[in-house]
Amino acid sequence: MNIMKKLILAILIVSVMTPGAWGEPTPTSAGIPRSTKRADGSAHQNNDTLVWLTAYNRWVAQAGLSPTDINYLTGITSGVQTQLNTNNSLITTGLNPGHLHTSSAVATGTDTLTATYTPSITLSDGMRVILVAAGANTGAVTFAPNGLTAHAVVKGTGAALVAGDIPGAGYRCDLEYNLATTQWFLLNPGTSNLVLNPAPANLGYNGTIVTNTAGENLIIGNICYEGPDGNWWKAIGNLPSVWVANHAYAVGTLIKPTANQNYFYFCSTAGTSAAVTEPTWGTTIGGTTADGTGALVWTCIDTNSIAGRLMATTTINSGAAGVFLRFGFIRYDSWTGTLTTVTGQPLYIDNTTAGAFTQIRPATSGNLVQLMGRGAKQAKTIMFDPIINIKQVSP
Repeated sequence: MNIMKKLILAILIVSVMTPGAWGEPTPTSAGIPRSTKRADGSAHQNNDTLVWLTAYNRWVAQAGLSPTDINYLTGITSGVQTQLNTNNSLITTGLNPGHLHTSSAVATGTDTLTATYTPSITLSDGMRVILVAAGANTGAVTFAPNGLTAHAVVKGTGAALVAGDIPGAGYRCDLEYNLATTQWFLLNPGTSNLVLNPAPANLGYNGTIVTNTAGENLIIGNICYEGPDGNWWKAIGNLPSVWVANHAYAVGTLIKPTANQNYFYFCSTAGTSAAVTEPTWGTTIGGTTADGTGALVWTCIDTNSIAGRLMATTTINSGAAGVFLRFGFIRYDSWTGTLTTVTGQPLYIDNTTAGAFTQIRPATSGNLVQLMGRGAKQAKTIMFDPIINIKQVSP
């Protein structure tokens, strides 16, 4: 390494790497010793070395030097030197130390994909590339860049791609290679984009769905809230009844105290309430209050937790798992009466029948008003889109 190159390297280091957050000491004629702590005295963090090494690579390149030219720096271990050389190699071949390829390539094929990247690719764990699709896939996909072995392209769960995961020509596929499974993971599958059909068939639905357990018997169209037991119960557009003495309560019953009505209480264990004296109600959300002889147990819940959030898509028996609609369209040709929808008009939780909806806005003092969606253009179809915010009709 000649004197001029050393001088250029020293100038670059002095001008850029002053003592700072990473604790690198000032360069000396003897070299640049590697410190073991940051300038503030704290221990180095995991990414400090990578930042430091990446900076050195940049400076070495600016000085027109090769990776081995920095061997003269004191304190550089063989392991660090190897990392420096590796990083420099990555940089000079178009990759950064995070293995993100700096260019994209256009694919050939739709299910059996190939592409040529410049500079060429060498597979490594976590390598990410951008592949511009030539067309939509029709099923499972493999990918072989730069003539390498073809490996399966899968979703984040490891599942094979299905038709439409690559939507069409020009779609920019974000692919990450997993060395352990020898698979390419498609990080942005196109079918994750929700496409809704506003005209499902009778008893049909589409949109965002979840599978949950019913706390009581449900039918199609029942609007439900989640109880503290994790099950789903019929919501209603009214305040819960006030606690009553010497009364048999069933699991799932909601009440409010006679005094402090900032909380509601869910019957989590059935029993009979106290003969005379109302219990002292706990006010910790999720906490319990024993009532009567202690057999009856109430769970404290927030007043907004009784808001309707899901809609049953079919009959679901108490204690059974079923499919609920979280957002989307649902149709049932047997809806009649207050369940007959008017296109474009809002739907509310009904204030008389638990689980039902209505297009008549609740207006009686004490009624709860929650917008649940709107009547869709197609008859007997609603767009379920609950607003999780309850308003009470003033006295």
